[in-house]
Amino acid sequence: MAKIDATKAAAQAVAEKLAGRKQNSTSSTNNSTPATVPRDSRIPGLLSVTPDLIPGMMPPFQPNQYHISDPLNPPETLPQATQSQLDLGMKIYEGSTRALKLTGAALDLTREKFTVIGKHSKAFGAGIQAATEIEKVKGNYLDYLNQKEVTTQKSVALDVS
Repeated sequence: MAKIDATKAAAQAVAEKLAGRKQNSTSSTNNSTPATVPRDSRIPGLLSVTPDLIPGMMPPFQPNQYHISDPLNPPETLPQATQSQLDLGMKIYEGSTRALKLTGAALDLTREKFTVIGKHSKAFGAGIQAATEIEKVKGNYLDYLNQKEVTTQKSVALDVS
């Protein structure tokens, strides 16, 4: 729970910095980018991604470290990883990829759930409208019967007169 609160606090701080940056557009901008995705302050819970946030969401990569001038004699200064680092890293990335796929599937299911909730509400509303129309017809029928009785009584009164 403390981790969620810390994440919310960090997201709020980033959103406030971004809001301040928009207000002071003539001042110099800070080139550091946040690593978190802030929530949109106008819509509770909605994540916000803008181009200035993207670099902070990307892993560091420096292509110049991979420069090879002679393919047959690669420089020893090229970044390297051991086989165990590769194996462990790939397991972690594959697990994270699976976790993201599951999260995406859960979000897809949630979207469908909201779609069905909307359809359910529309169907429920149509049922209420139908029930309302039925009650109006019953009222009209009772008005008819009442008027028929009034007419019969007036006819009897006329005959008596």
